[in-house]
Amino acid sequence: DGWSYHVYNPGKQPENSRIPYAIERNEENQVTKYGYFTTMGDLADKVQEKLNQYGYNDIPLVVSETGHSSVAKYDETYPGGAEMMQANYELRDFVMMYDKTDYVSFYNAVSKQNNDSEYERKLGILNSYKSDSYNDSGVKYSAKPVFLAMSSFNALLANAELLNKKIDGNNYDFEFKNQEGQTVYMLWAKE
Repeated sequence: DGWSYHVYNPGKQPENSRIPYAIERNEENQVTKYGYFTTMGDLADKVQEKLNQYGYNDIPLVVSETGHSSVAKYDETYPGGAEMMQANYELRDFVMMYDKTDYVSFYNAVSKQNNDSEYERKLGILNSYKSDSYNDSGVKYSAKPVFLAMSSFNALLANAELLNKKIDGNNYDFEFKNQEGQTVYMLWAKE
């Protein structure tokens, strides 16, 4: 058993995602008032709080689907382009959920070929099998920066313990102890 949910925040910074949820509904069950979670970690806290309220304290939290797209429209708005944005945002989302969820599945392994939505086609962590307009690198199944970022994270911090996190305005400082007993820091400043 587990509690599964999936959330997408197209082009939104992980630290200010504004994930909507219903506060009030009318008789037709239409949402009349929304509230917002700031981060995926805040959402996980709220889900856990609700599960605890009903006596389900030991149910794993599973983010069954999430991710950021490297859609071309972000090339002009993000330093380093859309693929660097995808890498930074997915890693930051993951770290902010690190101690709150039991499993996270990033969507999708390989960028899709046959989809009318450019956003959907660019969700993969690997480029598609064709060297065409769907694959910016020209190399079949080439690793996108998000794949390399997550690989590096796993090499340094697989099964690490989160010791401390400090958020000071736009600055984020996460301290881990890895399996070798080394202290590893992940630091970033929100754009």
